[in-house]
Amino acid sequence: ADLPRAVELNKTFHFAVYEAAHSPILVEIIRALWLKAGPVINLDLRANPDRLAKGDAIRFHAEVRKAIEAGNGVSAQAGIAADIKGAADFILSRGGLAD
Repeated sequence: ADLPRAVELNKTFHFAVYEAAHSPILVEIIRALWLKAGPVINLDLRANPDRLAKGDAIRFHAEVRKAIEAGNGVSAQAGIAADIKGAADFILSRGGLAD
């Protein structure tokens, strides 16, 4: 797998969704948080490429895209939340954000 490309595409997808909310303040808050979490996510994905192969992010992203196309904001929100929670749970379970 092309991990650097996968990480970049993940970021691009997420920010396209966030920017579609038309809330510059929200995007700035998320961008600041991404700068803090991004390096941990990158290291985690490089150390655990099986997470990409498992396909949870791909499935969540497909569900979010379909929800957006259908105009279903509730489902889109749930999909993004599930994607972020799944990644966070995995990183925390491995001590990725330990002090």
